[in-house]
Amino acid sequence: MMNVFCYVESKMLTMMLHDYFSKASITSQFFDKEYLKVHGLDLSKPDFVVVDMTLFTIENSELVQIVKENFGYSTDLIVLTEEVERSDNRSSEVFYVSATSRMELADGFNEAIEIRKENLIKLHDEFNEIKKKKRVLVVDDSELHHEHLKNIFMNTEFELEHAFNGEEAIALVNRDVPSLIITDFEMPKMNGVELCSAIRKTKYGYALPIILGTSYTSETIQRDTFNAGADDFICKPFVKEELLNKVNSYFGKDKRIEKILIVDDSEMIRKILQHALVKIGYTVIEAKDGVEGYNSACKYKPDIIVTDLTMDKMSGYEMIEKIRQTPAISETPCLVVSSMSTEYDKKLAEKLGISKYFVKPFKVDYLLLEIEHLFLEKYRELALENEFLLDTINTLICALEARDKYTQGHSERVTRYACLIAEKMNLDENEIKIIEAASKLHDIGKIGIRDELLLKPSKLSELEFNLIKNHTIIGKSILGASKTFREVVPIMYYHHERVDGKGYPEGLSGEDIPLGARIIAVADSFDAMTSNRPYRNNLCVDRALKILIDNVDTQFCRKCVEAFLLINPERLNRIKMGLE
Repeated sequence: MMNVFCYVESKMLTMMLHDYFSKASITSQFFDKEYLKVHGLDLSKPDFVVVDMTLFTIENSELVQIVKENFGYSTDLIVLTEEVERSDNRSSEVFYVSATSRMELADGFNEAIEIRKENLIKLHDEFNEIKKKKRVLVVDDSELHHEHLKNIFMNTEFELEHAFNGEEAIALVNRDVPSLIITDFEMPKMNGVELCSAIRKTKYGYALPIILGTSYTSETIQRDTFNAGADDFICKPFVKEELLNKVNSYFGKDKRIEKILIVDDSEMIRKILQHALVKIGYTVIEAKDGVEGYNSACKYKPDIIVTDLTMDKMSGYEMIEKIRQTPAISETPCLVVSSMSTEYDKKLAEKLGISKYFVKPFKVDYLLLEIEHLFLEKYRELALENEFLLDTINTLICALEARDKYTQGHSERVTRYACLIAEKMNLDENEIKIIEAASKLHDIGKIGIRDELLLKPSKLSELEFNLIKNHTIIGKSILGASKTFREVVPIMYYHHERVDGKGYPEGLSGEDIPLGARIIAVADSFDAMTSNRPYRNNLCVDRALKILIDNVDTQFCRKCVEAFLLINPERLNRIKMGLE
């Protein structure tokens, strides 16, 4: 909805404006000259500032400058006059609107609104071109934090620029607009909140995404951050996956995988929340009552549930109680948005393990912030779990390779080969990381294979080979219980499949085999061929490459082998010898 600030004193003008705004569904606030003298223009940002020309003696160009300095570039000035040539409006910084009659006033405002829409579309198109450059401005007074962010954005498609205080940042924005800004809160000369306010007043400031990062998480700082115009808030120290997730969401890629279920009998509330959540990249599921909400929770297993309490068929209380009794979703965080505000309601919600209780009407920004905090805690718990699991699994890999001197370093070499293939195939950073993890863990299931089979110096019998094949199933059982490895497990599990369907464990063929598994199949076979075994000597790199080529479209994926052949054979030799 459009918002207008009016500075008029004439009662007739005030009535005409009220009448037009009411019919056009425009919100408005009226101020007189005395208000301006006392309070100035320190108000929230309107779409238009409407001024009665007779109240001011300054030039219109000066008035435009005052409006832009106080409200920002995207706030336009309408000057009410007695006569106006409407054709002037398209080329002027000021919209002149005749106030001689209600019809003239309405026509003038309608034209100003249409021209404003055209101008904003043009600005939006211009900023989309700026976004394509993927330049991220980092504003922080700490050298250490700049270095940390360099590491986070290493090997991504984003280009970093650096400023060490707010004034430097404003100068850079005015000189060459970045695609996104990540700024600290506490800085000399100008803090992060002041910087947000200043940026919002620049030409493209209305569209420029700003993420504010800080170690402080008080509600006052959070409120100030959003009120100043920040789009997002992230706690320090930055978690790499979380920060890149946030940044990518502003560029329309890598949509967040987190699902949020909204349960409310008000369609308006559902749509408001859906719009706010989709805008920052979440997948949203909607339900109009408790029964539908419970069924959706069971079906989609959302990461967070936002629910009302008073609904038909099943109340929010009943739905949450039922969710808590359903093992697959019992731990799902629930947020309540309700008009019921008694202590009894809040205590009842607390007993059901509600993460936060919001009383209607509530600020959507605060709800979004609570959701972000819940995910931040989840990320940190997963990071700790991931670190613990990786330490444990690295110990298992070392123990596995220590059992057999012929396979020492095998997992590390396969990982190097697989990552190089993935790079040659132009996979993105996240896909390469998943393949890297799967490569390291591809033989983890062999920890469950008996030594007399695993270390047998002669060729295996058919029965023995079938027992060895179980290592993929054992690996899946080891890793499958952890959410951390949900994207890794399928790649590890299927890395012995063949494109002709004659592999194991399930006989998948062609592109039904995950790409990561097809990549590891090439890397694993190449390392096996170029490594010594008890029953044969290793092959040279050229001979192993020839075997890969000969088995394209039967055992191996053509695209993966072609990518492998792009790697310099000398580099393959260095990896084989443990020099890289």
